[in-house]
Amino acid sequence: ADAPASISVISREELDSRYYRDGTDALKSVPGVVVTGGGDTTDISIRGMGSKYTLILVDGKRQSTRETRPNSDGPGIEQGWLPPLQA
Repeated sequence: ADAPASISVISREELDSRYYRDGTDALKSVPGVVVTGGGDTTDISIRGMGSKYTLILVDGKRQSTRETRPNSDGPGIEQGWLPPLQA
């Protein structure tokens, strides 16, 4: 069965026209997305759901919210290829 969902998209044009340092920085502009902490302790929550309920996929592979940034304790994500982002 289909479940109702709300989807926000950050378009390629917006990514190109604004200076985002990384994917986490871009997500801060999406209503309902909250980024807390800083450095290697940053977490992402969406619409009131904590980071443990936030699923981030890169090329179909699950990433922790802390691995989405180049300055994290994880490998980070190369930013140049980012497609439009959805939350």
